[in-house]
Amino acid sequence: MKKYWLQVVALFFAFALVAAACGGGDSDSASDSEQTEEADPLVAAAKAAVLEYEAAGLNRDNLPTSSPTPEPGKLIGIIPCLEASACGFFADISQEAAEAAGWEVLRIDGKGNAADQANAVRQMIAAGVDGIVLHVVPPEAIPEAIKQGKEAGIVFVGFAVIDPDNLIDHRLPSVEQWTKNGEMAGDYIIAETDGKAKVLAFVSGDLPNNFLIDDEVIRRLEACRDCEVIVREEFLLTDLQTRNPEAIASAARAHPEADVVYVAFDAALFFAIPELEKLNRGAGLFAVAHDANPENQELIRTGRVHRASTTYDYALAGWEAIDAMNRIFAGEDPMDSRAMGTTLRLITPNNVPDEGVPVYGLDYLEYYTSLWGN
Repeated sequence: MKKYWLQVVALFFAFALVAAACGGGDSDSASDSEQTEEADPLVAAAKAAVLEYEAAGLNRDNLPTSSPTPEPGKLIGIIPCLEASACGFFADISQEAAEAAGWEVLRIDGKGNAADQANAVRQMIAAGVDGIVLHVVPPEAIPEAIKQGKEAGIVFVGFAVIDPDNLIDHRLPSVEQWTKNGEMAGDYIIAETDGKAKVLAFVSGDLPNNFLIDDEVIRRLEACRDCEVIVREEFLLTDLQTRNPEAIASAARAHPEADVVYVAFDAALFFAIPELEKLNRGAGLFAVAHDANPENQELIRTGRVHRASTTYDYALAGWEAIDAMNRIFAGEDPMDSRAMGTTLRLITPNNVPDEGVPVYGLDYLEYYTSLWGN
């Protein structure tokens, strides 16, 4: 009988232990579920947004259908921030557009610093240019040169500038679009890492338009509960091929836990790619930047460490800058890119254009020469 009751007691305790374990499991599951639910809205929203960013582009129904015929005999100055960067590519497009309009071009390298950029403006004033396109040359960094140009009757159009003091005649794209670039890059990083990104961030130290992009990327990552910005380091435009590539690679070597490298713009990342790929981290490390330069699109297209880039189609921007100048010469208001239905796009392996195809798929030479009637 004693043996029987010992068996009953043993069974009772066993049942109690099983019930406690099951009850604890339910509690743990509920706790895990709550934690998952807390993280899900941010990550799910980022993933949904990425799909929209990849599909975004140009609303052709909103494109202008007319523009003044360019007045012949104009001399246009073009100043890229630094020829040995994406600014050189942007300047190439504007030069092609200006020549298609029938204008002559004077092009001077800004050399990545305000002193040379101001000198370039003054040389153009002396040469008698009618208009100057500033490619990523902040007007607020060279205000006196701009004022001298305005006094000489020169029209200024700025691409990728903020111009807080309204020194120039027209800027493109809008300030809001720079922040949108940061939103896209931040959401992509969150989406691709399921909200657990460990990021090495290399941000611009001298380009105001990039300040807006970089700040928004960091803001979104800081709002991500399980994301971490391990390194945040500034670099200058003149560091592209010198200090910056090794600084990026050195940070990646020092932080093997990092799975994302964010760099303010494509050219700065491009020169760091060989050093990053020497680390042989494979799919465990990817990079995100801004601009979608042709050479960086090729990296994305061929499955290299550069996986995504945000962009306002800068081939369009080069033509749009010259069309804006043409309209101003004719006494008209330039077209705003938002009024044209231009939305920014995130370039990833899912939608990277074929080589030689513009991001928005429009033949700008054909479109603008038809618009200008030449």
